[in-house]
Amino acid sequence: MRKVIALVSSLLLVAAFATPAQSAGAKYSVYQKTLTTFSSSATTLTTQQKSQVKATVDANPTAEKFICTGIRYYDQPMSVNITVRKRAKAACEYAKQLNPALSTWFQNKPTKARSYAGKVLLTVKSAVPKSDVSPSSVDLCKVPDGRPANLQGYPRGAYVDGEQVRGSIGFPLTVGRFPIDGEVNLIAAMVSFEDTDEFVDNPIDFLGPQVEKITEWSKFWSQGKFQYNFQVVENWIRIPMKSSEATSNDEVLAREILAQFPESVDYESVDGTFIYWAPGLDGVGHDFGLRVGSNENPFVVGEKRPGLFWAPSQWHYEDTGGESGLKYETKKEYTWSYWVHELLHEQGLNLHAPGNGWATGLGQNQYPNPGSNRAYSAAIPAWELFLMGWLDDSQVHCVTSKDLTGTKRAILTPLEIQGGERKAIVVETGSDEIIVVESRRPTGYTEWDKANSGLLVYRANPDLLAQDDHSAGDCGNDPQYPKWSYYLFPDNEKANPDNWCRGFEVALVNEGESVTYNGVKITLTSSQNSVDVVDIKRSAILRSQEVNYPSNQPAGFQLHYLQELVTSGQTRSDRNSHCVCCGCTPSE
Repeated sequence: MRKVIALVSSLLLVAAFATPAQSAGAKYSVYQKTLTTFSSSATTLTTQQKSQVKATVDANPTAEKFICTGIRYYDQPMSVNITVRKRAKAACEYAKQLNPALSTWFQNKPTKARSYAGKVLLTVKSAVPKSDVSPSSVDLCKVPDGRPANLQGYPRGAYVDGEQVRGSIGFPLTVGRFPIDGEVNLIAAMVSFEDTDEFVDNPIDFLGPQVEKITEWSKFWSQGKFQYNFQVVENWIRIPMKSSEATSNDEVLAREILAQFPESVDYESVDGTFIYWAPGLDGVGHDFGLRVGSNENPFVVGEKRPGLFWAPSQWHYEDTGGESGLKYETKKEYTWSYWVHELLHEQGLNLHAPGNGWATGLGQNQYPNPGSNRAYSAAIPAWELFLMGWLDDSQVHCVTSKDLTGTKRAILTPLEIQGGERKAIVVETGSDEIIVVESRRPTGYTEWDKANSGLLVYRANPDLLAQDDHSAGDCGNDPQYPKWSYYLFPDNEKANPDNWCRGFEVALVNEGESVTYNGVKITLTSSQNSVDVVDIKRSAILRSQEVNYPSNQPAGFQLHYLQELVTSGQTRSDRNSHCVCCGCTPSE
């Protein structure tokens, strides 16, 4: 009988009432607001509650349905229904007074959530406009990858003539160690040394929720096309030595760990094995980061076939960045996020752009940013979703330079909201660059302040030779560090996107704002709760932002990595001491 716990889960979007994420597939955009608490048996609106109703009406000028729900705790007497229903009626009557064209409805419902009891929930439904037909076939926006012919077919990180190649930026994606459709089967294990801290008795108690989140993430972002499956080794793998005595030879250390795996582990169809170290590591001459095995050279020890054998470096198990830096407890909580980042690399994605280190996605930063109000997002850019086939072709609004004889309109559903008719706009400009537009919201997998929503617009160059992932001094969007993509800022934004080292918020395009670049003007004409109305047209302005790809690209095609050992007491550079491992956190 196998003693390995298999974990396969599905994403659950559960709430007591409808949420925007649940309504994305319907014809309505849903906006919700809960009024402040009523006092005692009051059934009339206070001044504050009236202002909340008014703000809700004003925020939804095209609303067709305005529903007011009085909420009773489920075990309260039925007589409470009368009170909460009167409160709901008062809210809807006031909304109707403000906008006589509204279709209002009041009701009462029970709840098991005490925080809602006695309150009134406003639910506003507005018709979602439909996108224009995509002006060009999506195939015209599947821009070919521009790597030289001798590099085509090599995944990110492969060595050619002694150099590591970047991954595909254009089509088709060269898939890496793991597939991008179907499923990937992985083993997860926790490993300790004599001098490290086994902080949990049973590994499943920690790894179980982490790998469940990874599976949920994969099903959501692939729209059901793909998922990561895990089996968790149920006991600690204990290495009988101190961590300071561990070898610096990755393969030897991997073999020592694998030798301790129980016989019950099932290696059939396993693609990879991921290790979580017990904290308290003391590496001597190495940082415990492991990556053993590849497509060309599978890692096999006797009958044990763990696939790619991988473990994070010591940096992920300690406080870093000083008093206001990133704490180990936060890194531990977001282990799943960092693992997804590495899994995506192994599937062939470059990641790390646009805005490397910014809190716009787990390709750029895998942990909440302590310098940006703990902002965090587990999204990946719409272009890389498109490249992987995780966006349907029909969800990409393709515009070529020949289409810009008049204004083209697309209705974008935010990446964080499931489904949607359109998820991305791709503009083929006729140059070596494309422009990509995606809609974003502070919901679901994106943990931003509520005010942060709108468009992110970026340019990408499929012909780029080198990808510079981890350089000291890079604030994430600086073209002197070659990356596949860079954010474009709104036309009215004074900050220079090349050297911006603070929060991502300045890159967000708000309602009424435009981005003009390469003769194309992109405007967020209207922003609703769960969709953005975007207009694209030709502009006489060729470039509104002096942001060019570097003319001094290295002649080689290497990926740039930081190879030197970095301990918790060291910094990368005076300018950018926050640049460590897999992303550079924007400075304060």
